[in-house]
Amino acid sequence: MARKSIYLPGPGADSTQPNLVPDAALRGDYLFTGGVAGYSADGTLSDSPETQAERVYDRIAAILKTANFTKDDIGHWFVWSPVRLSNIKAVNPKWAEWFPTENDRPARHALARELDPNMAYRIEIIGVKNVHRRSFEIKGPYHTGGSGIAHFMPFGTTMGDVLFTGPTYGMDVEMTALGQTALEQAQLCEARNQDLYDLTGHSSDNIAQMFVWFNEDGASREVAVKYTDVLFPDKGDRPAIHYIDAKLPGGNFISGQLASGRTATEEEDKGKNWQFLIQYDIILVGNAKRRVISVPGVEVMDGASGVPAGVVAGNLCFTSVILGGRGSLEAQTGKAFSDARAVIEAGGFDAADIGHAYVWYHDHSARDTVDRVWAKQFPNADERPARHSLSGRLPEGALVGVELTAAR
Repeated sequence: MARKSIYLPGPGADSTQPNLVPDAALRGDYLFTGGVAGYSADGTLSDSPETQAERVYDRIAAILKTANFTKDDIGHWFVWSPVRLSNIKAVNPKWAEWFPTENDRPARHALARELDPNMAYRIEIIGVKNVHRRSFEIKGPYHTGGSGIAHFMPFGTTMGDVLFTGPTYGMDVEMTALGQTALEQAQLCEARNQDLYDLTGHSSDNIAQMFVWFNEDGASREVAVKYTDVLFPDKGDRPAIHYIDAKLPGGNFISGQLASGRTATEEEDKGKNWQFLIQYDIILVGNAKRRVISVPGVEVMDGASGVPAGVVAGNLCFTSVILGGRGSLEAQTGKAFSDARAVIEAGGFDAADIGHAYVWYHDHSARDTVDRVWAKQFPNADERPARHSLSGRLPEGALVGVELTAAR
């Protein structure tokens, strides 16, 4: 089985130190990057988002070459940016160049997130080797990716048995209305996702991991958590789940275009200043019924509401967000990593199978401490996973959360 950690020349990836965190990790047929940033060779960041975007693409190209992957092997593409609406424009021209065919593009999601000072982007990809990529559109909602071009990015993309979705959101099938409440949006998300599954041959039983994005208000989160009970009434059979706060897009989403392609009249366009309240980002594994992992003593964020510690589906294993109890940042980080690894191992995977790690903390001042613990948790540089550390909402008293993906 292929296992390789990839370190590119230049500044350290997601770290305060060079050669501590890999830029990418190859596990079996899967390639995971951390958050690839647009550094120059001397480790500086240009003030220009366009220049940073160009350098991010260059680094991703270097990762692909080193891993013996190509653009055709990319199944999922995630853009993190502190000012999503303006910065996304600089990412799009190269996207269209890399993926010129509408029905052959990776799933893509872009969301606003606080990054390092002056950093315009971090981009993550998941690649899958030795399979055919196919993109899918459903009737109704289309993704423009901030380009204004319908179907600029697909609703979902299959890589063999694996289905990656982009951001799925709650619009009606004619794309004339967005749900006006978080509950209505969640219901419409479910309907549109089912439309996708019908096209790809998947079902909700194949869902292995689910990011549930809720707009920056407590009410939307509460609805998102409760709606999980509708989607998965059996609490013993749920995917790995992370409820994540985000500044979701709003405004005149369809930019005056009707689903038919005809430009809306002024009267038709009135009142369409919409706000997304809930979005889903989902990974499904076909021909594989998920298997839930439970490990006594492991603290799962939102575990009380029915979120499992982890899930195995085929040759993939996902944890939910694992917390490290209470205590100092260093103690919590060590326990969170150790417990998350225990979940992976309880799923029948080795620690060396871990290909990607999310570290969630309150702010980036924690990164020095995370690095110290990281070096102890993964002493073998050739078996370290890719990593992306991000700020996120954690329960009171929790200073860090760890989320792992393993593949073989």
